[in-house]
Amino acid sequence: MIKIDQEIELDDISEIKKKSLQELITNPAIAEFVKTNHLSYQHLSDYWAELLGFDEDRKECAVCTGLAHCPKVSKGLCKTLVFDGNAISSTLSYCRFGEEKREENSLLRHFVYNNMSNKMALIQLNKTSFVTDPSHLSANMKLAIQAIVAYRKHPTSKGIYLSGKSGSGKTVLLASLMNALARQGKDVGIMNMSTFLYEMKASFNNYEQDESYLNQVINVPYLLIDGLGDENVTAWSRDEILGTILNYRAINELPTFFTSTFSLDQLAQAYTCTKASDKADALRRERIADKISSMVNAYAL
Repeated sequence: MIKIDQEIELDDISEIKKKSLQELITNPAIAEFVKTNHLSYQHLSDYWAELLGFDEDRKECAVCTGLAHCPKVSKGLCKTLVFDGNAISSTLSYCRFGEEKREENSLLRHFVYNNMSNKMALIQLNKTSFVTDPSHLSANMKLAIQAIVAYRKHPTSKGIYLSGKSGSGKTVLLASLMNALARQGKDVGIMNMSTFLYEMKASFNNYEQDESYLNQVINVPYLLIDGLGDENVTAWSRDEILGTILNYRAINELPTFFTSTFSLDQLAQAYTCTKASDKADALRRERIADKISSMVNAYAL
């Protein structure tokens, strides 16, 4: 196949074009385009360059294994032939990898707060081992999955609390729920509690940024708080940050979801800031635990 930029002698152009066009119409996509639009040889000859460009573009796409290896300047896009009744032209449209990326970007726009990762945000329950290989699931895990599937179909103001040891799958399960809600067009947020507090501390000298972080998580329609109780608990983090988030979301009936290595019964102890005899501290930590209990249905994995 002759390349578009290959130098040729003018007196050889007719024969070269003829052979080239004969080869081009062996391309199934071009053959279908010719058949659908009832194109004559003259049409093909007049727009030979467009057909060559399309053919070369498709050959690059045929061996492509993903956007990371796409050799094009416009990654994720491929040429599509167009006939307007007179002229043949080409437009750019998403290839299969480009379409996947477009859908991902569209989905991620619904994650209005995310201090975890895009990979976590893109988790789909039906692609996890919990669904593809359910033989290893415990009875408690099955109950949690049933609750998540039910919530996807009928969201309520009451969230879900998953507790269990590290690596039990609680974060994956609730991240997949946030993904499902985002696919329904709902705005969601996923935040790791320890990372969020680090961001808040880093913004101490910037009041507007500090307020922005807090406003994003207290206002998002659906929020996952990951790693509850794993953070370095202080009176500030417990009462001014976590307490503020919980109170606002509870009052406004905004569904909140939690993962933790602590059960609900263990939360009060996890949020102890001073010695056990401090009655004021005991009251505050009990208030945190009671507030969370009232906001969720809990499952231990």
